[in-house]
Amino acid sequence: MKNLLIKSLQSFRPSRSSQRLSTIMSLLKDVGRSFYLSIKILPSSMRYPVGLAYLLARIADTIVDDRFINNKSKLEMLLEFRVQINKTADSKDTKIITFRIGEKNESVKENQIIEKLPLVLKAIDDLEKNDAIEVINLVDTITSGMELELSTFFEYQTDENIIAIPTIQDQEKYIYLVAGCVGEFWTNMTIRHTSSLSRHDTDYMRTLGVNFGKALQLTNIIRDVPTDIRSGRCYIPASELSNYGLSPKDLLDDKTNKRTQLLLYANIHRVLKYYIDAQSYVLALPKSNIRLRLAAIWPLTFGLATLSKIST
Repeated sequence: MKNLLIKSLQSFRPSRSSQRLSTIMSLLKDVGRSFYLSIKILPSSMRYPVGLAYLLARIADTIVDDRFINNKSKLEMLLEFRVQINKTADSKDTKIITFRIGEKNESVKENQIIEKLPLVLKAIDDLEKNDAIEVINLVDTITSGMELELSTFFEYQTDENIIAIPTIQDQEKYIYLVAGCVGEFWTNMTIRHTSSLSRHDTDYMRTLGVNFGKALQLTNIIRDVPTDIRSGRCYIPASELSNYGLSPKDLLDDKTNKRTQLLLYANIHRVLKYYIDAQSYVLALPKSNIRLRLAAIWPLTFGLATLSKIST
């Protein structure tokens, strides 16, 4: 009788996977408030894999953005991070990464993620096999984009040595790797977990999803031009700057205001074309699946609001 009672009580204990899910959703609420809204409203079967993918991407971001680590070390850590993601739970070893990232990191929120890094990585094994493959492939793609970014700006230090992405083709590759692939991932997860896109050409929907992600990333690039330039980076292609008779540093110079405005408007026009595809993506989702529609509408609305502020 006693053994039976113990077994009954144990059955009511939350599993490790449910505990990890609870922790992951709590972390999302703290470190990704705007994106948390989209994840929270998703159909239940999509929340865990999409939320976990977002947290893993944020960890990679933390590595890239740490101002106390040089680019060579960041590249090494990203590679190690990708290695750990592809290992099984029992063989993961995050001690070195956790220590090196968290040692001097000043952000409380980022430290929260770093402290939970072992749990977040092990949570991959809680996923259904195909979901785990999608998440791992996504993080592999995003981190390869970050590696491209670090390699491009390997020597940047100050505004005296500003490096620009060479061509629009290079920029397109970069924004696909760090953002466009997210739209592709989102579409794949929608196809796997709902019947919402069953009447649509799925390859076409993936293309719209990629352009949705590109729209959001290009918006961020335009918004962050001054900050990036002061950090020695320019995500506006050198070839495009040359067409307007500009150098990266000129983007901060009021004397070239007319030319910089023309460049800005040209980029906004280009981004709006991507937002047309983003709108088409949202409208393709059935009205009956209000959760999925809201999850896509929110980032679209935030992105357009940001672009509106930039253009005024």
